[in-house]
Amino acid sequence: MGKVDKKIIFLIIIIFACSVFLGNEISNYRQLTYELNYFTFEDMSRKVITGALGEFGKTLASYIWIKSDFYWHEYSGDWRSEQEIMPLIKMVTFLDPTQTQAYDFGGYQLAMNLKKVKEGAAYLKEGLKNNPESPELNYTYAFISFKKIKNYHAAIEYGKRAFTLSEDKAVKMDSLRIIYNSYAELGNYPAAIYAADLMLKINPQDPAAKWKIELYKNKLK
Repeated sequence: MGKVDKKIIFLIIIIFACSVFLGNEISNYRQLTYELNYFTFEDMSRKVITGALGEFGKTLASYIWIKSDFYWHEYSGDWRSEQEIMPLIKMVTFLDPTQTQAYDFGGYQLAMNLKKVKEGAAYLKEGLKNNPESPELNYTYAFISFKKIKNYHAAIEYGKRAFTLSEDKAVKMDSLRIIYNSYAELGNYPAAIYAADLMLKINPQDPAAKWKIELYKNKLK
């Protein structure tokens, strides 16, 4: 048997093995999703592709994320209006849904800089679906809810989650700012005072919290 014949046979074996693997992945996904009464080709594609790539997919995602970081450092224009980076960012989270930094950056870039608030919020929610315990994603979603969407109930909910989940003092303080300002927007001044007072327990010298407490107390008179 010639070398060419051996290569062809080897290629056929590889194709057959991949077909069996992907076939099993698709079958398992369909069975699971039919039982749960939903089926989306987008989710199936992610599951099949990432399942086939395995750990290589996460390695590739890390590589793309590093390259995108280099891209920013070498970029000479106004990066806040740059849209070309988003396909790279979304490729990172497609290959590795646990990449919270990419979700965080992409959601903020879309909502705050590119003025695509709904798309940015949806991207962050996707990140939270895959990483519900991420303090950074919870905080960024709270921030966008407060700043752009004006959904103060959501800002409070996700701000509290970020505060609870994070061990970073700065994140905790930023979360509390969102919380007490959101409560104030809703007219719940006692809750706003409580959150601002909690801020002072973390940072007794915070001037904004002191001023806000006095402001909210006057609102209650």
